[in-house]
Amino acid sequence: MILAKSHKLVGRQGFARAKGESATPNLWDGLAGLWAPAAGYSGITTLYDWSGNSNNGTLLGTIAATNWVQSPYGYVLNLDGTDDYVSVADHYSLDITPSLTVHVTCYPTASGSSAFRTILSKREAVTPTNYQMYLSNAVGANAGVLSYYNGTAEYKSTEIPVVNTWNNLAATVLGTSLTLWINGKVVHTATLSAAPVANAGILAIGRPGSYTVGEYFIGYIAAAYVYRRTLSASEINQLNADPLAALRRKRVYVLKSQAVVGKAPPPYSVRTVRLWPRRPSLQ
Repeated sequence: MILAKSHKLVGRQGFARAKGESATPNLWDGLAGLWAPAAGYSGITTLYDWSGNSNNGTLLGTIAATNWVQSPYGYVLNLDGTDDYVSVADHYSLDITPSLTVHVTCYPTASGSSAFRTILSKREAVTPTNYQMYLSNAVGANAGVLSYYNGTAEYKSTEIPVVNTWNNLAATVLGTSLTLWINGKVVHTATLSAAPVANAGILAIGRPGSYTVGEYFIGYIAAAYVYRRTLSASEINQLNADPLAALRRKRVYVLKSQAVVGKAPPPYSVRTVRLWPRRPSLQ
């Protein structure tokens, strides 16, 4: 299956494994987790974390090789809204306070409507919740609005991500200040009842963490980022323009036998490094 998009992104190439290799090193600052199916191995049950924190995820539910589908971003995950999700074990790097950012590029094939659709969550079975971004189960005009849950209260925007198209959804938290974003537009601001609280729950993509009552996302996931800081509007737009922005490699400028990184004054020639770096270990 090929999922259409209005503009074509750079094709599959060697990916940066560290801040020093990245064309956008700022997007590595404070990075706690980066799960990008396009940068990994398709058809397997592990979704690798590219942040360097080894927060690798396990694909659960009825996910199989057919759940990896092609898109303009490369491979993406197809979650069925019934039992498919990615489980990432609890780790101190994912228990984030007081500032955080969640950014997910996704393609919902159904709105929240009568069912919550969890995009990404770090939550225990009962309480507390560190962070959770989802589509609300509100009905009528507010069916499927982008929302956030901090364990004590829900915070709902009035904007509904368009189904059957790619969306860049984000939540930023600075202490108790929450901002929700859809495709670079601020759709909601609020003062949280409490700052983020660490917990022992799993991080889940497509399900509300360790909470066991359904609420699965239905659609496609291209990339998910979690940061231990609040991204700026310009940084959020960098990820909106290219969900794999942090993984794009630097350009190297070549003159005779010398290679220099940076601005290319004439008569330097420019090429993009395309050697495929070692992926996260299969061990």
